[in-house]
Amino acid sequence: MKRARDTAIILATGLFFVIFLLVIYGDRPVSDRTRQVAARVQIQNFLRALENYKTDVGDYPSQEQGLRALVVNPGLSGWKGPYLRDRNIQYVAAAARETKK
Repeated sequence: MKRARDTAIILATGLFFVIFLLVIYGDRPVSDRTRQVAARVQIQNFLRALENYKTDVGDYPSQEQGLRALVVNPGLSGWKGPYLRDRNIQYVAAAARETKK
């Protein structure tokens, strides 16, 4: 009996602590430094994808093909992609629309 009660107290205390941390730190805004690091990583991923595309195809995607060529084969025989996930392209398109507003 005592062991079960002690376990229940420990679990309740742990749950309270987790809820407390979520309340205190859950609403923290993302810092500028975090955004800068995330942007730098995304740029590096795009550059790596473009370089891999160029290595396989022989040139960068044309303006008509756009970044979509990194996700879907534009009909080229050397294409070995996808070089990026589609959500990365959608994110960039959304960000571009936001900057135009």
